[in-house]
Amino acid sequence: MKEGAWIEAATGRWHWIDDHADWIRRPDNARRVGLPEEAVLRIARMPRRQWNGEDRRAILQATMTAGGLIRFRGHGVEVTFETTLNLSVAIRATATFMAAQMGPLTYVRFNRLPAGPCLGAVYQDLMDFSCERQTS
Repeated sequence: MKEGAWIEAATGRWHWIDDHADWIRRPDNARRVGLPEEAVLRIARMPRRQWNGEDRRAILQATMTAGGLIRFRGHGVEVTFETTLNLSVAIRATATFMAAQMGPLTYVRFNRLPAGPCLGAVYQDLMDFSCERQTS
């Protein structure tokens, strides 16, 4: 798996993308994921002078902060979620996505931006732990 998606934390819906920053800078896409109009316009105007770098990171951070979106990237048998939300909130928000897209031994990493914490586990252990915490 080498894919990317934006996941709406509030609804659990996901949107496959070509590139996270380019996709969200298109106003129709930003509106589709529920970003407020002010954020749609601000993100569309943000510069992206290089393929990767500060401009791109600023777009991604602004998107996650403005709309409670979670960034997903697939890397074969490993996947990464990036979020500005509390990790327990992000794990619950992505549970349906993970159930639909991952096998039990997929290695899952959650990064809370900008400075952590991070969590990594295989999918089956992450879900076992998450379910235990919700019933305790």
